[in-house]
Amino acid sequence: MSLMPVPGQPANSGVPKLSETLLRSFESLPGLSVDAVSLVDGLSDPLVFCRGNVTYRYFPCKARGKTATLYLAEIAVLKKIIAELDPQIVHAQPTPEYLLAATICHRPSILSVHGFAYKESSATSMFSPVRMVGVVRELLQYVAVARAKNVFSMTEYLDHYLKRVSSAKIWRTHNPVGMEFFQLPPPRREGMRIICVGTVSARKNQELLIRACAQLAKEGVGFECRVIGRKTETADILVSLVEKMNISDRVQFLSSLSNDEVAAQYEWANVVVLPSLEETCPLSLMQAMACGRCVFGADAAGIPFLLKDQMYGTLFDPHDSNSLVSMIRCLLERPDVFWMKAGSAREYAVQHFVPDAIAKRTLEIYSSLVS
Repeated sequence: MSLMPVPGQPANSGVPKLSETLLRSFESLPGLSVDAVSLVDGLSDPLVFCRGNVTYRYFPCKARGKTATLYLAEIAVLKKIIAELDPQIVHAQPTPEYLLAATICHRPSILSVHGFAYKESSATSMFSPVRMVGVVRELLQYVAVARAKNVFSMTEYLDHYLKRVSSAKIWRTHNPVGMEFFQLPPPRREGMRIICVGTVSARKNQELLIRACAQLAKEGVGFECRVIGRKTETADILVSLVEKMNISDRVQFLSSLSNDEVAAQYEWANVVVLPSLEETCPLSLMQAMACGRCVFGADAAGIPFLLKDQMYGTLFDPHDSNSLVSMIRCLLERPDVFWMKAGSAREYAVQHFVPDAIAKRTLEIYSSLVS
């Protein structure tokens, strides 16, 4: 079977993208030939290389102005590439140009929608460029999903959105988590070593974690915390906040980490916190579940669905730092309860998030659509 999933991932830094993890499993999956196509900002010339069953193809595109032109140029390029490669099925993810190109390519297709572009900019100023880009991307995503005949969904939270805007058939698959997280050694339970993984932003809400850390330090709780994510203006503001609260010896900011370096941070940690205001199915918490760490997630958006209403982790109010402080105190007072949740989460992840199993399930769905 030939397939063209879009996009691939040219960079090897930070947390592996979902498509990258899935493509690594496709490389050795029998009966499959894959072209992974990606448009790359600022690339001077096309780049092509092969690994196993997958041919990775990167094409140049302009770095700015795509939203202002409604991605029309990028959609036209992708449509032409699809026609030239002539795949049996097109799997598009996750941004509008790929989603829309798949719906007009006159071939069997399926879309993966990983998040809500508009909601994910909802913590920013109403008239900021970031918010406006989010609005445009949400509208284009809506158009693509409304046109689609088949859509992947990884969570019940996403199902609610899809059923409102589309009559497409919904196929359930979980997101894959890289095997490096399953292979990490069990956590060291002594002490408290906290990490928070994700782009530092208003939406990710790391400020709440910083304020909780300040309160824990004030109460004399021993801990270390590392905030891991791409450096942004928000990160600079939070660094200043950490200095103002005199907790620079407890809280570090780390950026520009490779995949292996990110995994090493999970190995160091025994607690993973995500205070985000909007997530669909957060990869950072799935990775924490896979390596058996204690998970604390905001009681917001798709996080309660992932944690099965606290079966696999602990929820807190994302608008109240005292709520997180209270939950961490509970961990200190009754650690066995939290480590039992971590063990259950690990078992669930082994059953549902292993890449090779997800790749085989995905191939079964492709075969069904082609036949």
